[in-house]
Amino acid sequence: MKTNLLSLTLIALFSSSVMANSGMSIKDIRTVEDVQDIRNKIIFRMTEVLNTENLSEDKVMILEKRIELLSNKPLPTQEQIDWRVENPLDFHSLKQKKDKLKRDLRIKIFRHFRNNRQLVG
Repeated sequence: MKTNLLSLTLIALFSSSVMANSGMSIKDIRTVEDVQDIRNKIIFRMTEVLNTENLSEDKVMILEKRIELLSNKPLPTQEQIDWRVENPLDFHSLKQKKDKLKRDLRIKIFRHFRNNRQLVG
């Protein structure tokens, strides 16, 4: 269930350009059909880019893989969508947690190298 919620969230985040063109936003997702519509629009847009633009082989492979993964991904249940609507993501607190983790990791690495240098030197 968590993976489906995560996938729904990631799809919504990475599809911002498609949703900007369609007039639909993450807040508008209320049903499984809304998710399917958004996925179809994303796949259609990626297919258009794949067919119209002159892309390198790497980018073509990446786009084809993304289209395949998105096409085969199971849809979330209505219960999962309802839960996400009731419990929206707080991006501000997520960014703060990420920044704190980065800071803590830098401090830990610095202390590790400082302690190892004292032992060797």
